[in-house]
Amino acid sequence: MAVPRTILLYSAQNSGSSRLKAVLRRLASNFELETQSPEQIGQADYNKYSLILVDAIYSNDNSFGTCNQIKQYCQQKVPVVMLGEDDSLKTIVEAYKNGADYYVSWHDTGEEAQLSSMKNIIQRATSQFGRVSA
Repeated sequence: MAVPRTILLYSAQNSGSSRLKAVLRRLASNFELETQSPEQIGQADYNKYSLILVDAIYSNDNSFGTCNQIKQYCQQKVPVVMLGEDDSLKTIVEAYKNGADYYVSWHDTGEEAQLSSMKNIIQRATSQFGRVSA
């Protein structure tokens, strides 16, 4: 049985996250995109996802803590990508320390490069972790 082609996005509900969701839907058009708030981490069925995205751009919560909790709940079986505005080495290392498999620096400028990077990461992460059938 094929694993569903579904991506889970943990994000706050605001106008910025709505723009992010629209971009992700365009970018991963062959995937379903589900959105949950970070408060719902313990309620997700992680076996049904190919990839998990953590919005550290438009969320006001502790995204590192969110990432860490996700990895505990999914038992390292699903790749986690953190999207953040801060592209400092310190932030990227902190994301990895807290369970992110990838970190994508996401700004309002340079969208073409970000989209290309994110598309590549989605393809790699879902195939590397064996979560999507061809």
